[in-house]
Amino acid sequence: MRYLSNDLKGFENRTLYVIGNGFDLFHNIPSSYMHFYHWLKSKGKDDFIFKMEKFFPSMKNGEFLLWKDFERALGQYDVNSIFEDAVKGLNRIEDEK
Repeated sequence: MRYLSNDLKGFENRTLYVIGNGFDLFHNIPSSYMHFYHWLKSKGKDDFIFKMEKFFPSMKNGEFLLWKDFERALGQYDVNSIFEDAVKGLNRIEDEK
């Protein structure tokens, strides 16, 4: 199985229900992206947090949009950082000659 990050291995056997339109937050289900951030911190996933904040660096009032306004952050990703991370460790064709 492929992972977004090796840091999340071992969590694939959990069930995730995504309920939109504010239903979850109205019923005090801790499902905001800030709650996800705190969950990542509690599990020691600082490398994953660092990587995501590198990929989505936009900030407002000193806070990453990624955790406060995810939809806006999605439109402001750093494509170069994502590409560099994706190809890290891959051999380039020129290097194989």
